Amino acid sequence: MLISNRKPKADTRNLLNSFALRGVFLLGILVICMLSGCRFTSHSSVPSGTATPQAERQLYLTGRFVGDSGDPFDGLCAFRLSDGVQQRCTGVPIIISTTPAANAGILYTSWGQQTIAAVRLATAAQLWQRLLPQPLTFGPVLVGDNLYLATGATKFAPPSGWVYALNARDGSVRWREQTEVPAGPLVVSGDILYLSTQDQTGGSGGGEGAVYALRASDGVRLWRLPTSRSWNAALAISPDATSLDAIYLTTDTQTIEARRLSDRTLLWRYRGHTAFGSLLLADDTVFATARDRQLYAFDAQTGTLRWHRSAWSRYQSPIVMGNAVYTSDIQADSQNTSSDDNAIVAFQVQTGQRLWRRQLGGNVGGLTLDGSVLYIVSVVNAPNPESLPVHDCLYTMVNALSSAVGTTRWSQRLHGCATGRALIA
Repeated sequence: MLISNRKPKADTRNLLNSFALRGVFLLGILVICMLSGCRFTSHSSVPSGTATPQAERQLYLTGRFVGDSGDPFDGLCAFRLSDGVQQRCTGVPIIISTTPAANAGILYTSWGQQTIAAVRLATAAQLWQRLLPQPLTFGPVLVGDNLYLATGATKFAPPSGWVYALNARDGSVRWREQTEVPAGPLVVSGDILYLSTQDQTGGSGGGEGAVYALRASDGVRLWRLPTSRSWNAALAISPDATSLDAIYLTTDTQTIEARRLSDRTLLWRYRGHTAFGSLLLADDTVFATARDRQLYAFDAQTGTLRWHRSAWSRYQSPIVMGNAVYTSDIQADSQNTSSDDNAIVAFQVQTGQRLWRRQLGGNVGGLTLDGSVLYIVSVVNAPNPESLPVHDCLYTMVNALSSAVGTTRWSQRLHGCATGRALIA
């Protein structure tokens, strides 16, 4: 018997008509949905109503704190950024750095005087540590996967210092360059690292200091500018060094200079009647703290003094966002008291008009600005510190203020002493 593989023509036509009708039906549904705003949902293995969790950013403090048992410990404490609720406090080896760096969930800080280490913020687990031949003086500064820091010692003849670039992943040394003893924080702009140093007598006078420019990628010295500054030198520079081709520095206790970066030609010099501390460049304004309890604002291009206002910040650099500059206003007699006269104050950048002032108890240890919120760490001292588990410190306050008006978002108290400003990661 022969069996044909061909189907009747009528069956073929019926089948094609059926597919055509289905296509028209589905196309009609699609058009209706597009006109009425239908939303299509794809199904996956994630149960309905379950969103993929994202880690909330947190605020971190390092310092020497007091546990529930009353015993002090060196630790890392985390707070929820949205409402300040304390998440955990984890004990770690001693942390004394007041300017740690953090990125991608890792904290870089000094342990003891000569050890730099990396710690995972979530668990306080140590990732690596490196022993340095000299005490850490400034840093660390994290740029990409490079960790820059400066060391120095005055016990040698002559006093010496070193600048290091470490691999942030494992702490290995990428390069190092010898200088005099560092006298101020490191500043990285583009592929250049700037550093000020003390005189050869270790800051006791009778010699000259200097400003160094090193290539950040390999440490090659680009230039060295001698200065008369022997201690606590400060530098300020544009982040990209293109909008203003200038470097700003304190050359002695009462003088601020602006020099062209390309050839170090003097652009302007301002000599005051007080010792200047930290410098900050923000757009076309150079801010300087000073020992006469004033915050100074200079025109960055001409050196003209625009304004100065009462604000005693103990050489802590102010911070700027938008049209406001924020700084601490600490009473000079509050070194060992819990004075309520210490405050945070905000000024208008161009005019110096005071926008708001907020009183805070304790000595302000640092300001951190994140979006529209200003986070302040202040340490409240006690009249009889020897009676406390942590000497010289009664407790630490962490305040979150609105940067626009200074009102409180949240406030938390922590027993013990925090070191430096808050870190957000």
